[in-house]
Amino acid sequence: MYDGEEWYDTSAAIDDLNNEIERLQARVTELEDTDFQITSYEFPDTVEKNQSRDYKATIRNDGEMEGTQTVKLFTYPTGEVASKDVELSKDGTESQITISHTFIEKDTKSVRIETDDDSTIFRTVDITE
Repeated sequence: MYDGEEWYDTSAAIDDLNNEIERLQARVTELEDTDFQITSYEFPDTVEKNQSRDYKATIRNDGEMEGTQTVKLFTYPTGEVASKDVELSKDGTESQITISHTFIEKDTKSVRIETDDDSTIFRTVDITE
């Protein structure tokens, strides 16, 4: 590099910068992404049809990065019936979420809450008149 008066060798500085970039890229690769886990839940055993009920779950991020995931409520055989986005900091932070749903017919349904990281809770719920 020429500063107008003399030439300077910048190759050592460029090598140092490239080494630092490689070190930082390796560190990012080492970090565990988000890891959202369901640590506890509250589901009703019985609900009346046409009555909205709450399904609660505590979600913990065991990952090394903060993030947002969609927690979904499924019923069988219907599929996904409700969802909620959850944003958590890293390293074990928790949040309790509530997802409400109304069943419209008498039956026994399998209900499932699931995170994007495939942490899943199943429960059978009886829907009465």
